[in-house]
Amino acid sequence: MECTNGQQALVFENNSGNSLDKQYKKPFIDDEQAIEALLPIPLEQDREIIEAKKTMGRVAALFSKQELKSIVTEIKYLSLTWLDEFEMQIFEGKTLLQLLKESGL
Repeated sequence: MECTNGQQALVFENNSGNSLDKQYKKPFIDDEQAIEALLPIPLEQDREIIEAKKTMGRVAALFSKQELKSIVTEIKYLSLTWLDEFEMQIFEGKTLLQLLKESGL
């Protein structure tokens, strides 16, 4: 059924045979919202954002979601880089992963 404003209308009938008209608009959702609707668990990035907000407390409210994603990415990169450098100092120029591969574990 077409309404005068171009929107579609749904017609429902109850048990007594009376019809109930309802108008609806198709909601617009982006790709990320569609994925979130299909997946019952948050995406990995979203879990990281949630964890960052918990860690940062009220300060997190000062940053947008995109800024928080960037901060999380930078911190992960720095921590991995620093850890590799530390391991190389301790294990004579090799990372722990390199030692494990050499030993066959």
